[in-house]
Amino acid sequence: MPHDHERNYGFTQFALELNELTPELRRVLPSTDTRLRPDQRYLEEGNVPAAETQKRQIEQLQRDRRRVMEENNITHQARFFRRLTDSSGKESWVTNNTYWKLRLDPGFAHLDSAVLW
Repeated sequence: MPHDHERNYGFTQFALELNELTPELRRVLPSTDTRLRPDQRYLEEGNVPAAETQKRQIEQLQRDRRRVMEENNITHQARFFRRLTDSSGKESWVTNNTYWKLRLDPGFAHLDSAVLW
């Protein structure tokens, strides 16, 4: 365990590093990657009040986006996955093989994305 594991919700060092965001990694990530969420960053830094405020703002943006989509009869289209239904009717999501191709370029900077945070 890290020496300050109480401050980090009891996470192991491995768990803490899963969310690590290096400058090299930031450059190739899509704007939709949750490692870019400001509320998450505030929480990791121990700034709970700022994290809560930011989370409320993110949730309001989500509600507003959903309302606009419903008002305009727009259906969300997953960018990197597609839904499959097997013979028994069970649904699952599988990659459409576009994520890693875009990440190589990095082509994410050229994509239109909703304001998420």
